[in-house]
Amino acid sequence: MRMMNNIQVFPFLLLCFLLVHLSVIVAVPDVPTSTSSYYVEGGVPMKKDHEFRWLARNLTQLRELVLDSTDMSGVSPISLTNLSSTLTSLSLSDCSLQGTFPVNIFYLPNLRSLSLLWNVDLTGTLPQTNWTSPLVSLGVSMTNFQGSIPASMGNLTSMNYLDLSVTLLTGPIPPTLGNLEHLTYLDLRANNLTGTVDFKMFARLKISCIFLLDRTTSLCCCKAMAAIPFQGSKCWNRLVVIWPNSPIS
Repeated sequence: MRMMNNIQVFPFLLLCFLLVHLSVIVAVPDVPTSTSSYYVEGGVPMKKDHEFRWLARNLTQLRELVLDSTDMSGVSPISLTNLSSTLTSLSLSDCSLQGTFPVNIFYLPNLRSLSLLWNVDLTGTLPQTNWTSPLVSLGVSMTNFQGSIPASMGNLTSMNYLDLSVTLLTGPIPPTLGNLEHLTYLDLRANNLTGTVDFKMFARLKISCIFLLDRTTSLCCCKAMAAIPFQGSKCWNRLVVIWPNSPIS
């Protein structure tokens, strides 16, 4: 009799096991495919690449995707290329992303906001040629982005927030950044930038805060352009700063 009871209990346990694991498998497909916004901040980990691929391929009308602080360590960045061209906002801050960020995401025709902050194992480069985009806000701080700041970034004339700090960027600051007439915040600290910065390039802009870093000083330029000492960074911008005769207004 006891053996018979054990045999009867086994199907029940097996059913419970399948229900638990099937609920995980179908958790992502429960999202309506017509949704335009998808937010999971610090929520359920999305460690499986196929889960994100399903999300990207099926949410064809997606405009906003926020997965900040979601564990995406098992998601290949190349899966991001499946995102809809309708996307206007993509926020993947502190998601434990690893690998190389696909450069064609920067060319999405409707993308206005992109945040990749605090993905310390994420590498990538900024588009080097023919970069035109409606981007208003871009943040790649605390990543391993490398290469130079492209001159074509000056084409992003809608930009008002640009944070490229604490990366592996090298080379000069292109004077074309002076074309960003709506820019109000610029942070280039703790990179390996070189060359000369002439603040006259920003004189006609609406910019209120510029953060730069040379070997000894963090130059925090907020209206009055005060120089604030800074210590502790292992990456130093080797910049010669030419101050204007009057503060940025």
